[in-house]
Amino acid sequence: MLITVLAIYFKYAGVLVPFEIIAFWLMGYFNTVYASPDIDHKNSKPTQNLGAAGWVTSRTFKHRGLLHNPIFWTLLYAFIGYYIYNEYAYEAWFLTGGLVAIYTHLLLDFISTKYKRTKNKIKHSLHI
Repeated sequence: MLITVLAIYFKYAGVLVPFEIIAFWLMGYFNTVYASPDIDHKNSKPTQNLGAAGWVTSRTFKHRGLLHNPIFWTLLYAFIGYYIYNEYAYEAWFLTGGLVAIYTHLLLDFISTKYKRTKNKIKHSLHI
């Protein structure tokens, strides 16, 4: 949605958007919709969007296991960047856009988990 709004704005504002910015946003969008760390959960939207690949991934990986590890994603994107996008000058924008989406997801998962655990500890200590 945000990408669509920005595209319309840039078109009517007459702003030329460099390809690097488009690559950054597209990869961020792709990782939000398809390559999210939540593809390890059978009921997540990204798992459903991936179809058969999502079904296999959700049954292969434990939820909040390997796919919720930032080191895994960093190494994966380093591999992708080195072997696949190595011949293109804009590879860093693809990789950065993807990693920003992944790291944001992981950070928000971490914060929400800490909040839930703290809330449960408080409830338990008050015997509610």
